[in-house]
Amino acid sequence: MSTFESAMYFVKINTEDGSITRRIINE
Repeated sequence: MSTFESAMYFVKINTEDGSITRRIINE
């Protein structure tokens, strides 16, 4: 799994939280 794929997976599994996802996108 590439770094990009790992990041997308991390975002996907945290989508329900939302706050974590927004922090990643804003950075």
